[in-house]
Formats: sequence, structure tokens, C-alpha cells
Amino acid sequence: MTVAASYNAGMAGISKRLTDQREKTALNLWLVEETSRYMFRILVAKMFFENPAAFGFQVGSFEKYPYYAPKKVVTVNEPIENLVEFAKNHGISYYQLKEANLWLRDSKLLNKAGHSYKIIIPGDK
Repeated sequence: MTVAASYNAGMAGISKRLTDQREKTALNLWLVEETSRYMFRILVAKMFFENPAAFGFQVGSFEKYPYYAPKKVVTVNEPIENLVEFAKNHGISYYQLKEANLWLRDSKLLNKAGHSYKIIIPGDK
């Protein structure tokens, strides 16, 4: 819930309010109405997607997006200067790479800190 509040009001704003009000979670904060309501709207959306039948919705298999298992998952510990080249080297298009890895925000992966990233190489649809 604190993450949802941070998304709505800004991380610095929520961090300051947590410190100022000496609380550990946004649920115990006095916040503007918009942020307070936003947290619970996100919670309800989560509950709805986890169990639509509880809200009177019957979702058939034909209405759901199909699951396509990844061809493989590549662990990367170094920077990737060109994700287009990376995709081509793995037999896929840049579009397919980005579609399977929405967290990739740029055409390269800087990875200055040397973190370990898992990149999905999608299989055939």
C-alpha cells in the first residue's frame, strides 16, 4: 500500500510523511484524499484480477491472453550497448525482445552497478 501511495503522491513525498508522522506504512498516514483513495482503488483492482468471480464476472479461457513459455531466459551481468544487436544475436526482433521484457526502457542496458538481470527470449507464438 505504501508503494501505491508513493506512485500516486511521489516517493519523496511519502517518505517525508512517513518520517514526519513517525509511521512505517502509508496506511497509518494522514494523506490527501486523492492518495488515500488511490491506495484502496489499487487494492480493489488487485482483488478483482485475482478473483473476478467474487465480483460477479465469469472470464472464460477464450477471453484470456494465451501464455507463451519463453524459449529461454538469459542472465546478464554486464552492460548491453545495443539491444537491437542483442535481440538479433538471439534470433528475435527488437520488438519481440521489448514486448517480452517491458522493464527494458532504452535501446541499451547500462548496468553500471553490475547487477544480474534476467532477460526473456520469447519462443514462437
